[in-house]
Amino acid sequence: MRRRWFRWDLWTTDLTGESVGYATVLVQNVGGWCGVLVVITAVVGNLAIFNTNMACGTRSLFVLADDHLAPPCFTWLTKKSGVPSIGILSRKGRRTFYGRKKH
Repeated sequence: MRRRWFRWDLWTTDLTGESVGYATVLVQNVGGWCGVLVVITAVVGNLAIFNTNMACGTRSLFVLADDHLAPPCFTWLTKKSGVPSIGILSRKGRRTFYGRKKH
């Protein structure tokens, strides 16, 4: 089935044998190395999103506490690197608690 990527009903993110995605089209038309490049790019992009989330999400608590709108413990920074460790731990706790799927 050579040009199955023209069939839009087969496009999905599911990893079955009949699914078609960006990597499938690139591998069929360019070569196998391009599929690997797409996966590497996706991993780097997800790591960048995670880094941004950790940097910005914890700093928002720091700014709120600095303006006296949150408990002052969120303004405490580590002496060695200046990281708001309490903000990071509280963000992780909130994401764990609120991120659970309800069954």
